[in-house]
Amino acid sequence: MTKRIFLTGVTGLAGHDVLAEFVHQGNVTTALIRKPVQIPGCRTVVGDLSNPASFAADVEASDAIVHLASSRSFGQQEVFGDITGSAGILDHWKRGTFVSLSTGSIYAGSQAPLREDMPVGIQSGYALGKLCEELQLRVATGAGNRGPGIALRPGIFLGAGPRRNDRQVLGTLYERCRSGAKFFFRSEEGLESFGACFIGTQDFSRAVSQALMLELPGVYNVAGGFCTWRQLIEVINRSAGTRAEVTVSAVPPSGPGEFALPQARRFLDTTKFCQATKFAPQQTLEQLVEDYLRAEQATGAKRN
Repeated sequence: MTKRIFLTGVTGLAGHDVLAEFVHQGNVTTALIRKPVQIPGCRTVVGDLSNPASFAADVEASDAIVHLASSRSFGQQEVFGDITGSAGILDHWKRGTFVSLSTGSIYAGSQAPLREDMPVGIQSGYALGKLCEELQLRVATGAGNRGPGIALRPGIFLGAGPRRNDRQVLGTLYERCRSGAKFFFRSEEGLESFGACFIGTQDFSRAVSQALMLELPGVYNVAGGFCTWRQLIEVINRSAGTRAEVTVSAVPPSGPGEFALPQARRFLDTTKFCQATKFAPQQTLEQLVEDYLRAEQATGAKRN
């Protein structure tokens, strides 16, 4: 059945693909944007999360809300702005499901798979802000005619966003690999096990669409797979023809072109979400890197 969906974060890394999935499903989407711009596939409303009056009527008229917008900042002021902005949307949520983007970095690293019922391990202002938003959603869920509040904790996004600064992990690693960087690990164990779960933006868009069907509120881990940092670097080297190196050393990197990736393992247990939705990821690590490189080449061709 067609839904009227209110969407934030449409111009971010995952927003474009989420909107495309909504269009494919036949939903009618209203997207909140900060500056006037034409976005095919949706109606837009110009406003700002700091001013709920600018979008309140559109939120109240929606059958579901998908809140992806985030400053992605570690700064106290920006994190506080994210929290208050989310509260403004929740204040005008009248009915249907509310899906909010949280983060898998809300967990501390662990050799064991990370389940939603395990204690969180806040290590940054960004993760603290996301935890606060999860708690806000939990309090707001079920009031009046509201449906379930769903917080998705994804793995790291691997994709090529509409802007170069949206490319996050892949962009950073590719640039360093292209310059022949050397990546350090403290131990052989870390070299073989440190890494993180990942998800492509198209897989994430399908996960969001399926999350709108969930009946049980709460937090859900979502991921497309797991890769060690070493595996990711090796895939970039093979696909891009770069020659980055990995090495084990107890001495922290200090020279030019030397870097240490996060010395932890963050493996998200996605059983809860997959069993509830039958979600099955389709994008492999190799495909995501290849897609990123094609987008990078296209961007370079436009610049030239």
